[in-house]
Amino acid sequence: MALRGPFAIAVGIAVMALSLTAEQLGVLTGFGLIALGATMSLSRKRPVVVWLHLCVYLLLYGLLAGAMLNRVDLSTTPLARVLLRLDFAASFILMVAVCRLSLPVLLGGPSRSE
Repeated sequence: MALRGPFAIAVGIAVMALSLTAEQLGVLTGFGLIALGATMSLSRKRPVVVWLHLCVYLLLYGLLAGAMLNRVDLSTTPLARVLLRLDFAASFILMVAVCRLSLPVLLGGPSRSE
C-alpha cells in the first residue's frame, strides 16, 4: 500500500520515456501519473507543502497541455487526433484525482499520521 506513489511515478516516467519514440503513447498521461504518484507520497505533509505541490503540478500540466496543443503535426491523421483526445481525457482524469487527494489536506480534513 505504501508503494503506490513510487510505482505510479515509475510508470509515468516509463510512459514519458517511451513516448519519445512512439507518438501513440500519451505524454500528458505519463505526466498525470507522475503527479498522482507524487501527490500520494505527499498526502501526509503540511498543507503549505501540499498547496505548493498542487500549484506547481497544475501549472506544469497547463504548460505541457499547451505545448501539446501547439504541435500541428499531431493532428495530421484521424488516428492521431483520437489518440490526442484520449491522452487529454486520461490526463485530465488523473489531474482531477490529484486535486481530490490534495483537497482533504488543504481543507483541514482528517489527516493521517506520518
